[in-house]
Amino acid sequence: MSNLQNEKPTIFITYDWNETSDLFIDDLKKTITGVTFIIDKKNVSSWDSLTQFMNTIKEQDFVIQLLSDKYLKSPNCLYEVVQLMDCDNWQSKTMTVVLKDAEGIYEYDKKIEYVEYWCNKVQELEGRIEKLPPAATKALKEELSKYKVIRDHVGDFLVLASDRLNPKLSEALDAIKKRISSSRSVATSESQSSVAMLVLPKEKETLAQIWEQVVPLVHKTHDTCMDMHNFEKIEDLKILRDKTHQLAIVLESRKLYINQSIYERIDNFVTQICRFYDGAVWTCSLNRTTQFLHGLAKERYSNQITLYNKSINSLREDISREYDSLMSSVIK
Repeated sequence: MSNLQNEKPTIFITYDWNETSDLFIDDLKKTITGVTFIIDKKNVSSWDSLTQFMNTIKEQDFVIQLLSDKYLKSPNCLYEVVQLMDCDNWQSKTMTVVLKDAEGIYEYDKKIEYVEYWCNKVQELEGRIEKLPPAATKALKEELSKYKVIRDHVGDFLVLASDRLNPKLSEALDAIKKRISSSRSVATSESQSSVAMLVLPKEKETLAQIWEQVVPLVHKTHDTCMDMHNFEKIEDLKILRDKTHQLAIVLESRKLYINQSIYERIDNFVTQICRFYDGAVWTCSLNRTTQFLHGLAKERYSNQITLYNKSINSLREDISREYDSLMSSVIK
């Protein structure tokens, strides 16, 4: 992410225009400072190209998706999704918030309904275009190609989006703030590594208790990167994932006993570990699903898994660097 260290991070918000999303975005802008929000209502002027604006989603540091039923039936919104999915690291930089009327995406039948919607939409438009003179439909056929791309990718997107541990709407602001703060911490870890932080004697015991749980989780990241390719290991990975989330709870309970700057840095580090194991479980689950697929569907899943493997391995490298940094500057 190019802007995290020296400039303001950019956050692209993809959503359909509705009251719930507008209120959430207003609260988001009040909660998170020091960033640049990319929003169509703000960044697109009269007569500007919406397509060109939507194409910029791939260039941003973060993406926040506000999924609603209307969003999942919007060609503009899902065109942004298709552009986003073309990025190698789209999962690691995307934060999804599922609004109430879209919570059906967690159900298998509802996923099928959305795929059917786009299949029917393409079929309907093709039928109408076929009745028109060819010379009058060249641009319309180019537009139709966008609908076909959405049709071909919406199923994959719904499976991936629903398989994530998406925070509830009431918890999303805090979760987004923590994710951005965590990424900033990783981006600056090298510069911090040479600066020792002052740890008071009374804090050392608390930090030692926390670190005792951190060490085995960090050491297991290497094996985890291999185990996530074996779907028979998914239960073992879920145990490690649960341990990371329990560690986050323990750390929160010790907050008052640790200097704030030290706490924030370790909290960001633990968040990175949680993201790593969440991603490992999710990737292992995809590997398991791929066993039952054939042809084009299996090829698509395999390609997605390859991309996510890169993101997870990159995250492991970030964890390793920050671990060494913390060992030298805090846990001495």
